[in-house]
This record gives sequence, C-alpha cells and structure tokens, in this order.
Amino acid sequence: MGRLGMTLITAAVGVVVYWAVTTPGTGLRVSTVGVVLMVGGVGLIASMIVLAASRRQAGRGDRS
Repeated sequence: MGRLGMTLITAAVGVVVYWAVTTPGTGLRVSTVGVVLMVGGVGLIASMIVLAASRRQAGRGDRS
C-alpha cells in the first residue's frame, strides 16, 4: 500500500498545483509542474497494475 498511497498523493498534489495555484512565476510555470506530477502519478499507477498482473500469471499452477 505504500507505493500506491504515495502515487495517489503525488497525483493529487499535481491536480491541486495545476488547478488551484494561480501564482505567476518567473522562469518556471507552476501549472507545468502540476502536469508533470499528475502524469507521473498516473504513469506509476499504470505500471503497478501491469506489474501486478504479470506476477499473478507467472505464479499460476496447481500445487499439492
């Protein structure tokens, strides 16, 4: 749960930074940082789903 929780927090922070922070910055756009955090969070969730699915298939088999 640790990785999933951190991933969801990262995506949530990205959403807040993108839509709620309206401070103009010089040299760095805050909305761009929000998009990067959102995409990173979604990418981590997708990779965790793919890895979990591949582990389940490899462990199949009847054990007696």
